[in-house]
Amino acid sequence: MSLESALHAFLTAALPVGSRIIRSDQDGERPAKPYVTYKIMTDEEEGHANFIPGDDEDSEDLLERKRITVSVQGFGSTARSLLASVFQALYRDDLVEAAIATGITPYLMDPATNITAVVDSGFEERWVSTLHVRYSETLVGVTEGGIETIDVTGDIGNVAFSLEVTE
Repeated sequence: MSLESALHAFLTAALPVGSRIIRSDQDGERPAKPYVTYKIMTDEEEGHANFIPGDDEDSEDLLERKRITVSVQGFGSTARSLLASVFQALYRDDLVEAAIATGITPYLMDPATNITAVVDSGFEERWVSTLHVRYSETLVGVTEGGIETIDVTGDIGNVAFSLEVTE
């Protein structure tokens, strides 16, 4: 499952039934409030990638581990409680296990911040938080390459040299 799909699935499970969830960078009109938006802010490698045995005898897959930060914003009169639902989901084993099955591990959520704004002639309640997620991605069919031959030539002062190293 893709990272976007896994995040959307986790948020859908974490929020009350019927909650609207939008990826922040999607085009189109915003729905009626309340709703939640999310956007991947950072995508950093965590540790080194590892080669693991692939499906074929001669192939290997590359397993990459990443640390993702996701901005989650709630809009409307229930914005704060929507973000509280996501926070509480981090402590529900059933939701965390379901997220792990999709390839993500949500593990931390920063305290929500009130960013209520004046819109038109009134206030629009908005809350924002950052969700921290670990994500594992397997690149299938990657073969571990290697250097077969190194050929070094040059000269130092008046002395020329040549060296070939073969695996």
